Amino acid sequence: MSPETAFVSHARNHEDVVLWRALGHLPSGRYVEVSSRSTAEGSVGRAFADRGWHGLSLDVTPEDAGRAAGLDARMSAGGWAPGDDLHFVAVAAPGATSELLRGVDLQRLRPWVLVVELAQPEAAAERPEDWEDDLRAAGYTACLFDGISRFYVAADRAAELGDALGHPACARDGFISRAHLSALELNQELVDQTTHWRTQALTRWADAVSLVEAREDGDDERELLRRQVLAFQQTLSWRVTRPLRAVRPLLGRVRVR
Repeated sequence: MSPETAFVSHARNHEDVVLWRALGHLPSGRYVEVSSRSTAEGSVGRAFADRGWHGLSLDVTPEDAGRAAGLDARMSAGGWAPGDDLHFVAVAAPGATSELLRGVDLQRLRPWVLVVELAQPEAAAERPEDWEDDLRAAGYTACLFDGISRFYVAADRAAELGDALGHPACARDGFISRAHLSALELNQELVDQTTHWRTQALTRWADAVSLVEAREDGDDERELLRRQVLAFQQTLSWRVTRPLRAVRPLLGRVRVR
């Protein structure tokens, strides 16, 4: 699959790829993303927004998590009508997860899928057990832990989505990471610049050669200039392709999926 048609993953651990596998058949949808990082960085919802989905993104800190509560009210203020399908809620606010989830009326909003990022084990201030009892009581079942995030599916959607949500992103999903795509774009930009400047330089040297050859007594100068052109080509090629040589190791380190 080419970069032009591949699904571009923005999420830290490609959680958006798993969600797209389960929900990508829908022509459009709605989501809510709550994060203690800027939702512009490692966003789970960005790829969906790029494909026409409607989303509500909230940037919070553990200290002001309470202000992110009452998501149903925020959704109403954003023009979402009661009964509109909410396809997923992604929460990435380790240390404030329990409080944030308590602000979601799961019975009324009924998101199809919940994605909850966990804190690093050594820094964890809370455990999944702190909220999973409430999720089970609301009719949600854990279906995947990808090493960073836990996925939960609503009981009434488990038969439809459970299998697709059952394993992490893999090569068969046909996606490309945002970092990989950026490296490819940079590589193409450098190739274009190299081609442009080589063409400019060689054209000017060719014009100079033509002027010398037009002179009747230019044999010695013509030979000297030919040697200079050859040396210049070799030096120019090495210099202008230096950025390409710098970016290729980066491309090699980015895993192609």
